Parts: sequence; structure tokens; C-alpha cells
Amino acid sequence: MSAGLKKVFSSGGQGDMKDGLSMISDGLKSITEMADMFANSLKNIGELSWSETFGQIADGISSAMYIVNSTMQGAQAGSAFGPMGVPVGAALGLISSITDALVAGKAQAEKNATLTTEMMRNQYSAEKEVNRLYRKRYNQS
Repeated sequence: MSAGLKKVFSSGGQGDMKDGLSMISDGLKSITEMADMFANSLKNIGELSWSETFGQIADGISSAMYIVNSTMQGAQAGSAFGPMGVPVGAALGLISSITDALVAGKAQAEKNATLTTEMMRNQYSAEKEVNRLYRKRYNQS
């Protein structure tokens, strides 16, 4: 990856820049594969230990790798427009992936709020039933 970064920032021509981006992309693929294996291992450990913490850490790692990959894809797409296109494409890829992560987080928060409301309604209904049975039993004597 470092050799790819050197080629991109000292590129003399379009070919060197594309070659450098390709080298960076190959390095990122290796890192992403290792991170995915690590995230999957954490998810499995979390499921075996009944712990949500490991799953949340794994989700965070997956989100970070998604952001890195989207940024790299944006940079590669921007390279078609020359040296100035690389940072613009990378920025667009970064912004796009971050907004995707924020939308997913918002959807999860809304889901959690709905589940919480449903659980509260169920608890209220159960309390009403317990109170009704208590009154029925002890108010008749």
C-alpha cells in the first residue's frame, strides 16, 4: 500500500496514478478480508457467549471497512478525471458511505424505539391483568 501511495502522490502520468491506486486497492482488499474474518469471529464469540458487545464491535468493524472500501472506490472512479479527480472521488465515496451508515443507525434506533414501546405496552397490559385478578380475589372476601 505504501508503494501505491508514493506512486499516486508522485505520479508523472495517468498510468502511474492508476497503477498506484490499483496497488492501494489490492492492499486494502487484504486488510478488508482480515477485518471481515475478525468481525465474523467476534460475532460468533458474541453468539456463543450471549453477549451483544462482541456483535456490536463486529458491526463497527464492518461499518469502518465499508467506509474505507467506498472511499477507495470513489478515488478509483475519480481517477478517470485526472489527478484532481482522485480526492474528489474519494471525498464523495466517503460522504456517501458515512451517510449510509448514519441512515442505517437511524433505522436501527427507530426499530429499537418501536420494540421498547411494544414492550412497555405489553408490560402495562400484564400489570392491568394482575391488578384485575388481585381485585377479583381479595375484594370478594
